[in-house]
Amino acid sequence: MSSTAAIAAQQTVSHARAWGTILCLLVGLVLGVVVHAVTDQGPAASPYPSIQKTDEPQIAHDVAAAVLNDDARTLSTQLSSDLLKQLGEALTPIADVRKVQFVGAVEDQGRVLSAYVAQGKSAQGQELIVGFVLQVRADQVVGVN
Repeated sequence: MSSTAAIAAQQTVSHARAWGTILCLLVGLVLGVVVHAVTDQGPAASPYPSIQKTDEPQIAHDVAAAVLNDDARTLSTQLSSDLLKQLGEALTPIADVRKVQFVGAVEDQGRVLSAYVAQGKSAQGQELIVGFVLQVRADQVVGVN
């Protein structure tokens, strides 16, 4: 056998090995995807019970509107002094409320939690966003977080 024939035979074996390696890689990849698709069960169910969503309570809507409109009279008739203090702490450091958005409400055992996001400016003029939750029971606000 001449050296040219020997080199050609080596290249043929080398090409066959390369194609064999690529074929093994592709077969392994396909088998891996199939095995994963068959055995994967997705994320586990949450161990925590969900809370039923509900509509925004009217009293909570009125309080949020009074916060937006800077209506101290309405706030003082709807909230006790302790709740007014809690609301002020919840809105800190916003000094000027520009927007109040209802995020959602949930109900559990007669208690409704109504969540809001307030946007405004601090006393230094910095744009801020804070969230607060009004706790409603029997059509009265009983807590602020």
